[in-house]
Amino acid sequence: MTSFETSNNYEPQAFENVRSEGISSDPFTVTLDDTPKRANKTKFKIIPSELRDQLWKLYFENNYTDLLELLEHIIPLCEEDFELFYLAGKSSADLKLYQKSMMYFQKALHFRPDDYFVNFEIAQLFHHAELYELAEKTFEVCSHLEPTKFEPLYGRAEALCMLKDYYAARPLLKRVIEIEPKLTRAYELLAVCYIQLAEFKNAHKTLNYMLSNSHTLGKAVGSSKSLKQLCHMHRLTTCMELGLFDEGRISIREAE
Repeated sequence: MTSFETSNNYEPQAFENVRSEGISSDPFTVTLDDTPKRANKTKFKIIPSELRDQLWKLYFENNYTDLLELLEHIIPLCEEDFELFYLAGKSSADLKLYQKSMMYFQKALHFRPDDYFVNFEIAQLFHHAELYELAEKTFEVCSHLEPTKFEPLYGRAEALCMLKDYYAARPLLKRVIEIEPKLTRAYELLAVCYIQLAEFKNAHKTLNYMLSNSHTLGKAVGSSKSLKQLCHMHRLTTCMELGLFDEGRISIREAE
């Protein structure tokens, strides 16, 4: 559970009050009382906990459109609530509204510049936008914030590979494998780094390890090919470069 996850004790009434009646003509005021005659319009910096729970409930139910619409009404009423900006950024990203997502995450970062989750989301957005230099630098920040997590290390290595800096990516991938020894895509990317650096023996060794441990490494990610097929496709290169022609012929058959 992240620090943003909430309990299951939701109170729909308070949530509906803000959705249907709570937004008054004054854009910086919200009505939280469910009795119109006794409504108490107040300004606040942090939203009530029951409303916060309802917002997260919408997110976990994948109801991103309604959630974002509601957040766009609530945020102007409490512009110092970090969690609202974070949640709006997450919802926007899930709706593929990447520019809006970046705007919300940047605002969240203003309140908590050292928050790991926000920095990681921003790094992913940079990578999605093919801004690999910015992605690499932001993933590096994430690694400093959470040194034991493999995700920012892998993200940084992937960005470096897109920048063709295989030499810098290689030690990061080794560290990823130390932390998460069953991460298939880390081994594959490491093998690619070795091939690009003409370290064919190391690449061949890595690929053979993947083949012999395919039952524990799992499936290949982001490809219609099986892990076994992908390994043999890369082995075609290493076998030819190392003069292992008999093994190469086996890989030709297995890669099909």
